[in-house]
Order: sequence, then C-alpha cells, then structure tokens
Amino acid sequence: MRYIDTAELGDRLGPAWHRNAEAETEKITACTDPKERAKAVEDAAPVWRDAKAALYALSHRKCWYCEKRHVRDHAHVDHWRPKKKVRGSKEHPGYWWLACDSANYRLACSLCNSPFTVLDDDDEAIGTAGKGDWFPLVDEQKRAFTPEAPINLEVPILLDPCKESDPKLLGFDDEGVPRSLTNNPDEQHRVTETVRILGLDDGRLNVARREAAYHLVNVVRSTERALLLLLTPDLSPEVRKSLEEQLTAGLEEIALLRGPDREFTRMIEVSLRGMRDSPVGIMLVEDPAGVAKLAASSVRVE
Repeated sequence: MRYIDTAELGDRLGPAWHRNAEAETEKITACTDPKERAKAVEDAAPVWRDAKAALYALSHRKCWYCEKRHVRDHAHVDHWRPKKKVRGSKEHPGYWWLACDSANYRLACSLCNSPFTVLDDDDEAIGTAGKGDWFPLVDEQKRAFTPEAPINLEVPILLDPCKESDPKLLGFDDEGVPRSLTNNPDEQHRVTETVRILGLDDGRLNVARREAAYHLVNVVRSTERALLLLLTPDLSPEVRKSLEEQLTAGLEEIALLRGPDREFTRMIEVSLRGMRDSPVGIMLVEDPAGVAKLAASSVRVE
C-alpha cells in the first residue's frame, strides 16, 4: 500500500463527468423506496466506470491496496464506503449518497475487492478474503446512516491508501509477510484487520514482495561496493570510469525501484529503512546525491 494523492482527481475527471455524477446522485436521492434506490445505484454504474481511467493514472495502473499492477485482470472501482450495504452492520442501507462521489473511490484489483481464497507460500488454502462490502469502524455507534449524519466522526479500521499516515503503519518482514510498524495496540489492530480483510498476506504477494526486496538488496550492495572502490587511491582512468558507471547505474536503479510506477514500493521502502548495517548503505538510502558528490571527491572514507 502506497499513499495515493487524489488532489488532481477532480481535474482529471473533467466537468462533464462531474455533471453526470451530480445528475445520478439526484436521481438516487429522489428515491424513497429502498428497492428503487438500490436499482438507481446500480443504474449509475457508468459513473464510476468512467472514472476508472483517471484512477488508473493516479497509481500507474496499480491496485491501491496491494500495489500489484493490473495487466490482465479487470480493476474494480471500490467504493471505500460501500454503496449498497455494509457487512457487519445489518441495518445499514449502504452509503448510497456517496455512490457517485469520486472521493469515495479506490482502485482495487479483483482479488483485493472480491472474495478469494488466500494461499500460503506453498499454495495451500488458509482462508478467504476480499474487501467487498466490508467497512468496519473503531466505534460502530459513530456510523453515518444518512447523508445528513456527521460522517467525519467515523474512524475506519481499514488502512486508507488516500490518508497519508495510514500506509506508513504497514510493514513487512524479510520474507515479504505483512506486519505492523507501530507499537500502538489500536493501530496494530487496524493493520491486522486490513491484512486479513484484503488478503495482503496471500503467499503469491509475499513471494512477489520478497523477490522485489532481494533485487533491491543486490542493487544496493553492488552500488555500495562500487562507491567504496571509487574512494580508494591510485585508480587507473579505465577502472575509475567503469566504477563511476556502475555507481550511476546503481543509484538510478534504486531511484526507479522507489518510483510510484513500480510494484510493491512499500516493501521497497521498508527494506531500505532496514539497511542500517553500514554508514555507506545508509547514505545510499537517505542521501544518494551526497553519495555521488562523495564519489566525485578525492576524499577517502576511513
């Protein structure tokens, strides 16, 4: 999960989309019969389908929850607050008044958003997951049932990729298995429930994240070696040139691996922060520009 800044979403959708969304919301609101309202919500589906391209652009075609890129599967426009019903809240009619509100949209892969079988690393079934109509709250008494209710009082349990502080709570161990990065019991519970409901501990994801981290480690170590060799005296021009090319290529690759268009960047960031076993490694992570300057100097690191 990576933070998704939706500040530009409104402009990307354009005036025509907003006019259509407002018109469909008016139709839904005009319905007083629950069955008629449910049908009106379904009839408004072209609104969120037409928003998909803009949502794709914000995450470079990646799922906002698991960071897997959509290549062959059909991405879903998940309604963060479910539009027709809320699992675990039997009497709730769904947040129908937010069905056409782009602020309520999250781009999700078909697995994160639909029921699926969670596998372990050996491809054995260990449970089921999928967000669907889940939207648990810290305090159910604060849940909004109508458009007039103060929805800002709701505190979701699920981590929200559109809230900058939430993805930072999610970490991974060296094997790519999700874990909490906080010692706060309430926040730990949020991480645990997010992993469980979205199936972020699926073995296929663990393996993919692990492979991404292993690649990162290899790039950082080779870059570190090139830097240390560059800082030794009496290098021939040919050797220096080769090492400089290796260093530049390594720094560029690290930057690419951290880029918003790459998969599993949260795993990459967590792995980078864990590489604290050498001063040079820390510099490579936190100050790549400083590394380049150091390599260009004639000062030797002791």
